[in-house]
Amino acid sequence: MKVVALDLEMEQPTGEIIQIGACIGDLKLGVVYSKFSAFVKLGRPLSPFIQKLTGITDEILETQGMTLIEAVEAFLAYKTPVEGEEQWYQMLTWGGGDTIELLKQYSAAKGQTMDAPLTHETPRRWMDIKTLYQFRQIVKGQKPQAGLAKALTKIGKNFIGRKHRADDDAVNTFRMAHFLYTEQSRATIYPG
Repeated sequence: MKVVALDLEMEQPTGEIIQIGACIGDLKLGVVYSKFSAFVKLGRPLSPFIQKLTGITDEILETQGMTLIEAVEAFLAYKTPVEGEEQWYQMLTWGGGDTIELLKQYSAAKGQTMDAPLTHETPRRWMDIKTLYQFRQIVKGQKPQAGLAKALTKIGKNFIGRKHRADDDAVNTFRMAHFLYTEQSRATIYPG
Protein backbone atom coordinates (compact mmCIF):
# COMPACT_ATOMS: atom_id res chain seq x y z
CA MET A 1 0.00 0.00 0.00
CA LYS A 2 1.83 3.10 -1.26
CA VAL A 3 1.29 6.41 0.54
CA VAL A 4 2.66 9.94 0.32
CA ALA A 5 3.81 11.67 3.50
CA LEU A 6 3.90 15.47 3.28
CA ASP A 7 5.56 18.12 5.43
CA LEU A 8 6.10 21.86 5.09
CA GLU A 9 8.59 24.29 6.59
CA MET A 10 7.40 27.86 6.93
CA GLU A 11 8.89 31.26 7.65
CA GLN A 12 7.79 32.83 10.92
CA PRO A 13 5.84 34.83 11.82
CA THR A 14 4.41 35.14 8.28
CA GLY A 15 3.72 31.41 7.75
CA GLU A 16 5.00 31.51 4.15
CA ILE A 17 6.08 28.11 2.84
CA ILE A 18 9.85 27.83 2.36
CA GLN A 19 10.14 24.06 1.80
CA ILE A 20 7.84 21.28 0.64
CA GLY A 21 9.04 17.82 1.62
CA ALA A 22 7.52 14.43 0.93
CA CYS A 23 8.26 10.77 0.60
CA ILE A 24 6.56 7.85 -1.08
CA GLY A 25 6.63 4.57 0.76
CA ASP A 26 4.85 1.30 1.29
CA LEU A 27 2.91 1.59 4.54
CA LYS A 28 2.60 -2.17 4.97
CA LEU A 29 6.28 -2.94 4.31
CA GLY A 30 7.71 0.20 5.94
CA VAL A 31 9.89 0.91 2.92
CA VAL A 32 10.55 4.47 1.73
CA TYR A 33 10.96 4.44 -2.05
CA SER A 34 11.86 8.08 -2.61
CA LYS A 35 12.13 11.52 -1.04
CA PHE A 36 11.10 14.87 -2.46
CA SER A 37 12.25 18.36 -1.50
CA ALA A 38 11.51 21.73 -3.08
CA PHE A 39 12.65 25.04 -1.64
CA VAL A 40 10.59 28.19 -2.20
CA LYS A 41 12.15 31.60 -2.81
CA LEU A 42 10.80 34.38 -0.60
CA GLY A 43 12.53 37.33 -2.25
CA ARG A 44 13.68 38.60 1.14
CA PRO A 45 15.87 37.32 3.97
CA LEU A 46 14.67 34.52 6.24
CA SER A 47 14.39 35.18 9.94
CA PRO A 48 17.48 34.13 11.90
CA PHE A 49 15.26 31.91 14.10
CA ILE A 50 14.02 29.86 11.13
CA GLN A 51 17.51 29.62 9.64
CA LYS A 52 18.82 28.21 12.93
CA LEU A 53 15.82 25.91 13.47
CA THR A 54 15.73 24.41 9.97
CA GLY A 55 19.24 24.90 8.62
CA ILE A 56 17.60 26.47 5.57
CA THR A 57 19.53 29.60 4.64
CA ASP A 58 18.95 32.54 2.34
CA GLU A 59 21.63 31.06 0.07
CA ILE A 60 19.78 27.72 -0.17
CA LEU A 61 16.53 29.49 -1.09
CA GLU A 62 18.30 31.70 -3.61
CA THR A 63 20.31 28.95 -5.33
CA GLN A 64 17.90 26.01 -5.04
CA GLY A 65 14.56 27.76 -4.62
CA MET A 66 11.71 28.21 -7.06
CA THR A 67 8.36 29.95 -6.99
CA LEU A 68 5.64 28.45 -4.83
CA ILE A 69 3.62 27.51 -7.92
CA GLU A 70 6.65 25.70 -9.41
CA ALA A 71 7.33 23.92 -6.10
CA VAL A 72 3.73 22.73 -5.67
CA GLU A 73 3.54 21.59 -9.29
CA ALA A 74 6.83 19.70 -8.86
CA PHE A 75 5.31 18.01 -5.79
CA LEU A 76 2.14 17.12 -7.70
CA ALA A 77 4.25 15.64 -10.51
CA TYR A 78 6.31 13.71 -7.94
CA LYS A 79 3.29 12.09 -6.35
CA THR A 80 1.68 11.12 -9.66
CA PRO A 81 2.12 7.36 -10.04
CA VAL A 82 3.93 5.71 -12.88
CA GLU A 83 1.40 4.24 -15.31
CA GLY A 84 0.23 0.85 -14.16
CA GLU A 85 1.47 1.43 -10.62
CA GLU A 86 -1.13 1.60 -7.84
CA GLN A 87 -0.81 4.45 -5.35
CA TRP A 88 -3.02 5.65 -2.55
CA TYR A 89 -3.57 9.39 -2.78
CA GLN A 90 -4.49 10.25 0.77
CA MET A 91 -1.71 12.33 2.32
CA LEU A 92 -0.06 11.47 5.62
CA THR A 93 0.88 14.49 7.72
CA TRP A 94 2.09 15.16 11.26
CA GLY A 95 -0.66 17.52 12.39
CA GLY A 96 -3.56 18.78 10.38
CA GLY A 97 -2.43 22.10 8.97
CA ASP A 98 0.07 21.37 6.22
CA THR A 99 -2.37 20.20 3.55
CA ILE A 100 -4.71 23.15 4.17
CA GLU A 101 -1.80 25.62 4.19
CA LEU A 102 -0.41 24.18 0.96
CA LEU A 103 -3.78 24.52 -0.77
CA LYS A 104 -4.36 28.00 0.63
CA GLN A 105 -0.99 29.41 -0.44
CA TYR A 106 -0.98 27.61 -3.80
CA SER A 107 -4.49 28.88 -4.59
CA ALA A 108 -3.54 32.43 -3.57
CA ALA A 109 -0.37 32.33 -5.71
CA LYS A 110 -2.50 31.29 -8.70
CA GLY A 111 -5.05 34.03 -7.97
CA GLN A 112 -7.76 31.50 -7.09
CA THR A 113 -9.79 30.73 -4.04
CA MET A 114 -9.45 27.37 -2.33
CA ASP A 115 -12.87 26.53 -3.79
CA ALA A 116 -11.52 26.81 -7.33
CA PRO A 117 -11.27 23.57 -9.28
CA LEU A 118 -7.84 22.04 -8.87
CA THR A 119 -6.34 18.98 -10.47
CA HIS A 120 -7.22 15.53 -9.18
CA GLU A 121 -3.66 15.22 -7.83
CA THR A 122 -4.07 18.22 -5.52
CA PRO A 123 -4.20 17.01 -1.92
CA ARG A 124 -7.65 17.73 -0.50
CA ARG A 125 -7.65 15.16 2.32
CA TRP A 126 -5.04 13.84 4.68
CA MET A 127 -4.54 11.38 7.49
CA ASP A 128 -3.20 13.15 10.56
CA ILE A 129 -0.66 10.75 12.04
CA LYS A 130 -0.11 12.99 15.08
CA THR A 131 -3.77 12.64 16.10
CA LEU A 132 -3.60 8.86 15.60
CA TYR A 133 -0.45 8.73 17.75
CA GLN A 134 -2.10 10.86 20.45
CA PHE A 135 -5.16 8.59 20.43
CA ARG A 136 -2.83 5.59 20.88
CA GLN A 137 -1.18 7.29 23.85
CA ILE A 138 -4.54 8.06 25.49
CA VAL A 139 -5.69 4.45 25.03
CA LYS A 140 -2.47 3.27 26.69
CA GLY A 141 -2.90 5.74 29.59
CA GLN A 142 0.20 7.71 28.55
CA LYS A 143 0.78 11.41 27.91
CA PRO A 144 -0.39 12.26 24.40
CA GLN A 145 1.68 15.42 23.94
CA ALA A 146 4.82 15.10 21.86
CA GLY A 147 6.50 16.52 18.82
CA LEU A 148 7.48 14.08 16.10
CA ALA A 149 11.02 13.41 17.36
CA LYS A 150 9.89 12.85 20.95
CA ALA A 151 6.99 10.66 19.81
CA LEU A 152 9.42 8.46 17.87
CA THR A 153 11.57 8.17 20.98
CA LYS A 154 8.51 7.09 22.98
CA ILE A 155 7.98 4.16 20.59
CA GLY A 156 11.66 3.18 20.65
CA LYS A 157 12.82 4.81 17.41
CA ASN A 158 15.31 7.58 16.67
CA PHE A 159 14.57 10.53 14.42
CA ILE A 160 16.37 10.09 11.09
CA GLY A 161 17.84 13.19 9.45
CA ARG A 162 17.52 16.79 10.54
CA LYS A 163 14.53 17.95 12.57
CA HIS A 164 12.48 20.71 10.94
CA ARG A 165 13.58 19.83 7.41
CA ALA A 166 10.44 18.99 5.47
CA ASP A 167 11.81 15.99 3.55
CA ASP A 168 13.25 14.41 6.72
CA ASP A 169 10.09 15.20 8.71
CA ALA A 170 8.01 13.53 5.97
CA VAL A 171 10.13 10.36 6.19
CA ASN A 172 9.77 10.29 9.98
CA THR A 173 6.02 10.87 9.73
CA PHE A 174 5.90 7.88 7.39
CA ARG A 175 7.93 5.82 9.89
CA MET A 176 5.45 6.66 12.66
CA ALA A 177 2.55 5.78 10.37
CA HIS A 178 4.18 2.43 9.58
CA PHE A 179 4.64 1.76 13.31
CA LEU A 180 0.98 2.56 14.04
CA TYR A 181 -0.16 0.47 11.07
CA THR A 182 1.92 -2.51 12.20
CA GLU A 183 0.83 -2.19 15.82
CA GLN A 184 -2.83 -1.98 14.83
CA SER A 185 -2.64 -4.84 12.33
CA ARG A 186 -1.15 -7.10 15.03
CA ALA A 187 -3.94 -6.15 17.46
CA THR A 188 -6.74 -6.66 14.93
CA ILE A 189 -8.07 -10.05 14.04
CA TYR A 190 -9.38 -9.99 10.49
CA PRO A 191 -11.98 -12.56 9.48
CA GLY A 192 -10.42 -15.28 7.30
